Amino acid sequence: MKTHFLNTSLFIIVLSIFLLSCDNKNNEQKNTTEDQEGIENQAVEEPEVLEAPIVCLWSKISVREEPKAKGKWKAYIYLGEKATYKGISEKDTTVKNGKSYAKIELADGTTGWVEERFFAIDARPAVIISPTKLYERPDILTAGKKSYDRMQFVVITDEKEGWKKVKAKKVDDSWFSTGWVRDNNITETDIDVSVAVLENRAAAISDSEKKLEALNEIANNPDFGNSIFMEDIQQMILELGAVKEEGGDAVDVLENYGD
Repeated sequence: MKTHFLNTSLFIIVLSIFLLSCDNKNNEQKNTTEDQEGIENQAVEEPEVLEAPIVCLWSKISVREEPKAKGKWKAYIYLGEKATYKGISEKDTTVKNGKSYAKIELADGTTGWVEERFFAIDARPAVIISPTKLYERPDILTAGKKSYDRMQFVVITDEKEGWKKVKAKKVDDSWFSTGWVRDNNITETDIDVSVAVLENRAAAISDSEKKLEALNEIANNPDFGNSIFMEDIQQMILELGAVKEEGGDAVDVLENYGD
């Protein structure tokens, strides 16, 4: 009887130890599974979207509803216009060697996609105030063959002490050039940048009459009266007017400017 009791007790003890061991293993497996799921969930978390300023470098670009060349048109964005890059870029997979598109938000809240190569992300608009060489590095000994004239619109993409790295396209150039210019040859003042941008747009107009009209719009806008470039605009109007019709139009244009 006593032996039977001891055997029964021993059996119960062994069974308890076995069950406790199984429970611990199950808990360990559960914890391991939860840890793995936690790691997997962390791995699939979406990266933080970083917004940045973006500036248009081309005369006129379509803003589309989708990142596709044939996406539905929504609006236009023009040379020098600023917008917000939404931190997302996608390739147009509907065509061979599809271009990269960036998602942007215009000043009025309109969102859409633009072809990224015509824009500068995380850049600031500026303008050249005196003729300058374009330097390969922020060093006066590295002058290249390119140069910029007064009123050339540029964007600033980087800076070092006394220097600004810029990107721009001259009217007669087929594509953009980049390089460094000295601080004293560039300004970021809003009114001067705006006048230079509008003059750059006017310079791209092939029809002389329409170009003259665009320049007159700049000259007659009272908001631009204090720009350091207004005398340059006046001179362009006089020269273009003189070419268009010798004498007469040039005088008329000057009188309008004076009013």
